[in-house]
Amino acid sequence: MNHWKEIWRAYHSGATRTKIFLDIIRHASTYDLIIIVLLTLIFFISAYYQIDQQGWWLALLFSSEFGLFYYLYTLKNKVVLNEYGGEDDTQAPPSNENHQSTRYLIFKNRLMANKVTEIHTRGCFELVEAQIDIVSTNAVGLKNFSTFILGILAGILATLWKQLDNTSLMLLAFSVVLIGGIIYIFANVLPSKLEKLKELKYFMLLYCREVKKT
Repeated sequence: MNHWKEIWRAYHSGATRTKIFLDIIRHASTYDLIIIVLLTLIFFISAYYQIDQQGWWLALLFSSEFGLFYYLYTLKNKVVLNEYGGEDDTQAPPSNENHQSTRYLIFKNRLMANKVTEIHTRGCFELVEAQIDIVSTNAVGLKNFSTFILGILAGILATLWKQLDNTSLMLLAFSVVLIGGIIYIFANVLPSKLEKLKELKYFMLLYCREVKKT
């Protein structure tokens, strides 16, 4: 058995943030999906009308956003309880930020189902480190390019800021906050390759500690 391939699949096919989100949608009932679609529609409609006029659209925008996050979080807990019996794992990450405890539980169950031992896992750490080195090298050029683009955008925004009236400034500020929020959501659902590799290494360490105790 190729244990490195099993570890790689256990994480990338089942324990990523994207997979958790897709599992939530897949396990949702028809009623749940209707609520999610309605909240999403209200969010985008409110965002559209808020650009043109002030008033209660802003309150509706933030209410629908909060409701959507809360509903998805509740569904996630139901999925974990139904599929894995909860998150009461002693070696799970102390924080469940980005559903990390949930995803580690999925990762662990897949490795145990495929009889991947501590020795097998420890033998793959060099491969993870090699992947991290490769991705880190490639990320340097991308980071420099992103910094350059952000500098240009900041200059454009600074120029526009001086030419707009108060109403236009408020709309511009609101648009920047809204776009930033959407980018933040996608960044959490779709993390970078480097971030995923470092988290894979962390999950492997946790798994080794847990298997060693059993």
